[in-house]
Amino acid sequence: NPEEIASSRSSVNDLLSSLDVESILTHLSNQGDTFSSCNHEYTVELSGLAHIETWRVVDGFFIDTDKRVIDICRNMIQSEEKALPYAGAAWPLDFKRNPDGRLFCFLPIPAQMDLPIQINGYFDLDDSRQNLFLDRSSHGGARLRFDWNKTLLETSVPKAYVRLLNDIQSDLGTIGIDAYYSTFPKAMEGDSNWESWLTLAFYEMASTEPLLRCSGESTWCELNVIRSTPPELRAVRDDLVAENFLPIPDPPIPSKVQNGFEQCGFDVPVLSPTELRTQLYEDQDVDCDVVRAPRACLRNLDYIREICRYCLSDKPDKDFRKLPLIIDSRGNLRTVGLTETPLYIATSRWDIDVFLDHPEWFVDHPCRVHNRKGRWWRPSF
Repeated sequence: NPEEIASSRSSVNDLLSSLDVESILTHLSNQGDTFSSCNHEYTVELSGLAHIETWRVVDGFFIDTDKRVIDICRNMIQSEEKALPYAGAAWPLDFKRNPDGRLFCFLPIPAQMDLPIQINGYFDLDDSRQNLFLDRSSHGGARLRFDWNKTLLETSVPKAYVRLLNDIQSDLGTIGIDAYYSTFPKAMEGDSNWESWLTLAFYEMASTEPLLRCSGESTWCELNVIRSTPPELRAVRDDLVAENFLPIPDPPIPSKVQNGFEQCGFDVPVLSPTELRTQLYEDQDVDCDVVRAPRACLRNLDYIREICRYCLSDKPDKDFRKLPLIIDSRGNLRTVGLTETPLYIATSRWDIDVFLDHPEWFVDHPCRVHNRKGRWWRPSF
């Protein structure tokens, strides 16, 4: 698809064709990122057999908000070194094979790496041209080369990586959600190698981008918007997701991805009792058989019990009103505080026998919650 690729790369190629690096940097400072993103189709022949491979490729010029990469690029040029804030990332959409990630400086670099995707950048290479220049003990101009590689890996390269994930969301029909999450890197701890610089910068940038699939109004959400389900609601999680009223990760965020965010100091938000109560509120007494409950997550007695227990776990007072979480003696689901007559908790069988004609007046069983301090608490209805 050469015409499609050429069209997508036109603005990038226009900048690359300039012989004046300062004009490129000025353009980027004023206009921001300039990049290409499209699918590249290749005919690959192995052992005489040809097949088509399709890759999502993102490449071009990426700069950070503080323009740190622009500043150090200018320092490199003044020191008569070559540098441009150019980076790229690529991933195969034909997931019948799982390629190893590779590092490129326009041509392949035989350096070992654990990243799952292909990474390209305008790196400064060592004398052997087999690896990046990474001598942190260097001084003067050599130190500037080290700082350039580190800055590029902390700015332009992770921006290209995040852009790739944004764009392959439209290819999910081809690769599937499990393959999508496999493109996320494993975060490397510490400051000891170039992959740790890249992966930590990636997760910091990814935390503010809609890269996580979830239920609710928006299919893709940022980290601070999603709400993972707590262990107490594990059994009812699928039904909460099906309700589509909360941004619950769907599927659950893989541990590799969650660990990556946590290493950068970003915890995955957990659905709180208050948030769940807010979504369950009703404006009238539902007064219906459980199987006809207004929400799927309330059509199972065990689920009602788990949801009720969690909604009460922070010991609300008035917030418990308007929740359809009570079962009366008929087996009907009722809304707390909105019933025509008060609901009573029978203290003995005698109470039920005296008011045998009014089972709708009584709660089927005491609605009480064993809280974390080991005490029983029962709300007033």
